[in-house]
Amino acid sequence: MDTRIDPWRILNAGVGDIHVIRNAGALVTDDVERSLVLSQRELQTTRVDLIMHTECGVLNLDEAALNARLAEDGADPIRTGTFSDLEAELRRGVALLRANPALKTRSAIRGYLYDLSASNLRLVVDA
Repeated sequence: MDTRIDPWRILNAGVGDIHVIRNAGALVTDDVERSLVLSQRELQTTRVDLIMHTECGVLNLDEAALNARLAEDGADPIRTGTFSDLEAELRRGVALLRANPALKTRSAIRGYLYDLSASNLRLVVDA
């Protein structure tokens, strides 16, 4: 969801070439899996590239502190999905997707880490 990242540029893709699903932390959630199933089953996409990035706002986020601020405003607490190891979370996300039998091309799921300062994409989990 980070606006500093242009997925079309880093993947050298044009408009209409890729489906992009963005969320905080690039976490594999139920809605991400639902969207990927629809993309593959109804729109015949054949590859999934999970991309996380350095300087992620969810990395080491203090969920308790955020929820305390929300409570001050009368808002309900949220689960942020915070994590402390970027590559471990990327590997976990790829494993979750590969374990989903509703996805047609599970063997073509890869995990990448985008380094914001170096502007480069590094393959972490190969298909």
